[in-house]
Amino acid sequence: MAKRTVKKDAKTLGQMFGDERNVRFAISSRLARLDKSGLQRGYDRFNIHLSAGNIVADERIGLIENVQTYRIAKPDAPALI
Repeated sequence: MAKRTVKKDAKTLGQMFGDERNVRFAISSRLARLDKSGLQRGYDRFNIHLSAGNIVADERIGLIENVQTYRIAKPDAPALI
């Protein structure tokens, strides 16, 4: 398997989100803004992080009819993968 290298100045998930709990849209739109890509690209990045275990599903909250929240499980993971 190829090794991924990360630049020293690359942002990590922990730097971007800390321990905040955000809904999928908030995380995806912020990932999209990192390199000025579209929102769909942000959702694609979110799904990559979700499948890699960097972002994990958290509890459902009842503010807006059981909205799923997510938390950053690996804050050291590079934000742009």
